Amino acid sequence: MLTPVRDDLDLHSASPTAAGHPTWVIHDPVRNKFFQIEWRVFEILRRWKYGTAKHITRAVNQQTTLEITEQFVEKVNKFLSSHQLLRVEKDSG
Repeated sequence: MLTPVRDDLDLHSASPTAAGHPTWVIHDPVRNKFFQIEWRVFEILRRWKYGTAKHITRAVNQQTTLEITEQFVEKVNKFLSSHQLLRVEKDSG
């Protein structure tokens, strides 16, 4: 299971790229940092609640014109983790 994304993050649409591709910005209000993301990442985040790279990949590929891989979802997970955009799971032990 993938760690949930933090609840306090904001997601805003942003200016398209020079090639006309849509982009979004993740705003981390705690650290006042901004991260620009592409369409594939946006669609993955919309389905993050599905919980696994396999389920997210299947949903994105079936519900959009995109073709992503589970490996790409794992890269997004590493990006989110490395930038502290995932919830901190408290140890219950």
